[in-house]
Amino acid sequence: MIAIEASRNYSTQIKTHMKLKYAICKGNNSNIIRRCMSLRSERWDETNSFDKLFNFKWQPISRGIQFESINSFGVR
Repeated sequence: MIAIEASRNYSTQIKTHMKLKYAICKGNNSNIIRRCMSLRSERWDETNSFDKLFNFKWQPISRGIQFESINSFGVR
């Protein structure tokens, strides 16, 4: 029981203190994605498309993204 309660407390702390970052480039329905992400503003912050550390990036094509170098904190 103690472990379950500790897990719940940790999840609550992470949700309130740690925001994820996202970048949206123009094209490919970017306005729709931006609107959807803005509804999640309690957990997500928008950053510019030049930021190398992100958790989610939306762009029209995958060119330029080095998938092998992306980890859970964005680009290494």
